[in-house]
Amino acid sequence: MNARLTISLALVLAACDAEHGVAILPPDDVELHWDAAFNAEEDGLVGVVTVDVMVYEALTGAPLEGVPVVLDAELASLLRPEAVLPAEEWCSFELCDGLVWDSWRDRYLEIEAVDNDPVTLWTDADGLGRATVYVDAFPVRGESFGPVEVAVEVVGSDARAVFALVPQ
Repeated sequence: MNARLTISLALVLAACDAEHGVAILPPDDVELHWDAAFNAEEDGLVGVVTVDVMVYEALTGAPLEGVPVVLDAELASLLRPEAVLPAEEWCSFELCDGLVWDSWRDRYLEIEAVDNDPVTLWTDADGLGRATVYVDAFPVRGESFGPVEVAVEVVGSDARAVFALVPQ
């Protein structure tokens, strides 16, 4: 019991920057339905998840507006939510040139551009910054797939956190 409390407390403290009074609330880990048939790169079969990251004043819990937050992932692409659009019409796989099939939402999406650069967000009045995580393939770990971790950092602060997309 004490080990769990110590680990939980360490994780909470790691996401806080005592000097600046800034804390990050990342999303919980996200489970995605995934299959070996989806795991080829650039095959049009992807996982796309929109996540919110909250930045708040550590002592009061008040949300912080206008705070720059950087998200970075080695094995995923990070996009602004407006770069991901639902396909306007249903289409068969052969007729969906330029679209990707999102295994999480179970529908076709149009993605403007995908790269592996970190993305910087600014929090809104509620202290929230929103990004979209795009995974084309999960790392293979023996007979299964490993998670893709996303690091979150408040610019100019020591506040950091990590969440993961976990294939199921």
